[in-house]
Order: sequence, then structure tokens, then C-alpha cells
Amino acid sequence: MPSGAVPSASLARYRVATRARGGRFGDRTAREAGHSVEFLDYRPYQPGDDPRTVDWRVYARTGRAYTRLYHAERSTRLELIVDDSPSMRLHGKDRWAARLARVLLAAGAHEATAVLRFAGSGASVPVRSQRDVPAAWRALDRYAEAGSTDVAADPPETDRSRPHDDLPQLLAGRVLGLPRHDGAALVVVVSDLLDPGAWRPLHAAAHARRCDLMLLQTLHGSELEPDAGDVELVDVEDGSTLEVGADEARAYREAVRRFVAGVAASTAEAGFRHRLLRVPEAAVPAAAERVRPWRRRSAAPTGEGVRDGDARDGDAFRALVRHGVLVRR
Repeated sequence: MPSGAVPSASLARYRVATRARGGRFGDRTAREAGHSVEFLDYRPYQPGDDPRTVDWRVYARTGRAYTRLYHAERSTRLELIVDDSPSMRLHGKDRWAARLARVLLAAGAHEATAVLRFAGSGASVPVRSQRDVPAAWRALDRYAEAGSTDVAADPPETDRSRPHDDLPQLLAGRVLGLPRHDGAALVVVVSDLLDPGAWRPLHAAAHARRCDLMLLQTLHGSELEPDAGDVELVDVEDGSTLEVGADEARAYREAVRRFVAGVAASTAEAGFRHRLLRVPEAAVPAAAERVRPWRRRSAAPTGEGVRDGDARDGDAFRALVRHGVLVRR
């Protein structure tokens, strides 16, 4: 792994938290306690443990009872969908999403097959083992690099006659295109989720495919708490602009908070999970002033280039552990 990355030995001690572990038995051994013949680890005896799993030879030597744990045999699959829409180019969200995805794929490959997918293009990279992880990382690096350099000082000209992509419907379509996994798959969506559409179609699609679903919402602090001054809001998805003052900016801030809370509530009501993972400053390009979804009306574009300001894998790893996305095995 590159400098600043999380050691593989550390990732091997964590798994992606999911309820998609009650599915059919398969030909892969997952790193969880189960009833296969492959030994996993010891733990102190607990009341209710099957006496047949107690290692009596260890008890005879030490006087302490330990239970033998075995790998569970599960056909588990991680479906990781990364949002590659234009709004992800702002504030280093694409870079942060790529870092989160790198860690999730590396951790998931320790116990399951995985597939990296990009929502808009539909491109995918299968990860059947640890050997496939570098190829997925290279795809994520290309995604982050393209997003950071494609954003101009002014929003691009947009064909207004072309229908605007509905992100919830798009993601729902991607999930419905997945094979049915009978409860043994986890779908993780990494996105800013900044779309006015209802998220019920995505929830319904996950239920239809009998998948567990986790939404990792990536937003920068300035999106949640924008400057309360004279600004011009720019929608990078369709190129529209709106001039607002301090009162409107404060109203916008409250609307964003309500929107995030609404997505979280509807996702929890559907029986799934939502986590808000703020973009750290280390992920924001140096020319962040040029890629804001709002800008001072008097500001002029500068010639400053975008420097490499990627967040380290360790930042993503700690954020995923802190929010309960990665848990100890």
C-alpha cells in the first residue's frame, strides 16, 4: 500500500458492518464465527456455548475454559456503488469518496467477493480476492483525478432540453440490475445524495433484491453551513444560478440540514442505514474557491492550479470505524 495507507493486517481485523449474514451457505469462508471445519480463533467460554466447542486440553493446562471459533461458510457479496455525478466534483467529495471506497474494498475483500460500480457510467470492477484490489484502486484514482480537473471556474454549458438524471431512480436501477442474493449481500452507496427526488425507489429496489443497504453521504462542511453573505448559488448538475443574500443563505443552511435529516429518517424507516461522513479539509483541492456550488458575485476566477490534497486512507479508515461502518471481527 502507498504511504499513509492502512496496513493490511489492521484491515484484516475489521469487517463491513452488515445484517446480510443470514443467507445461504456457500463455498467461501467468511471471517466470522460459524460451524465450518476451519479454525478461526479462541475466546473465553461464555454461558450457553456448546460444550463440544470447548478446548478441554487448554482447560487441563491452564484451568481456564476457552471456546474454539470456526469460520462461517457464507456466500457474501459487497456491492459498492460510487456516485460519479458532477456535484461530486465539488469540495473534494470525489477524492473523499474514492478514499472511503478504497478502504471498504480492502476490508471487504478479506472475507467476501466485491464489485465496485460507478453509478452514472455503469462501469464495474470485480474484486474476487485481495489480488483484485489494486485494479479497483486504480479505477478509483482515475475517477478522483478526472473529477478534480474537470471542474472549471464557471459552470459548464448544459443542454437544458436533456432530462436531468434522477439520482434515486438511477441508483434504484443499478440495484435492480444486481443478481438476487437472498440476504447475503450488502449494497453500499457512496454519494452526496444531493437530489430532490424521493429515496423510496432505492429502498424498494434493495428490498426487491433482498439486500442490506447502507448510504454513506459525503458532504463538505461549507455545504452544510455556507457563508451567510451575498452569494450566487450554482447548480453544477444543470448549470442554473440563483443570486441570494444573507437571509436566503441562512434559509439554505436550514434546508440542507432538514434534507439530510429527512434522508436519514426515510432510510431508517425502510430498515436500512444512513451515515453522514463529512469531507475532511485534507481532501479539498487548493483551488476550492473555484469549485464551490456558490461564489461571491465580485470574485474573479484565478489561474491557480489544483494541487494534490488527497485525504489519506487512514482518515477514511478512522471515519468508517467511528461511524460504525467498519467493526471488529
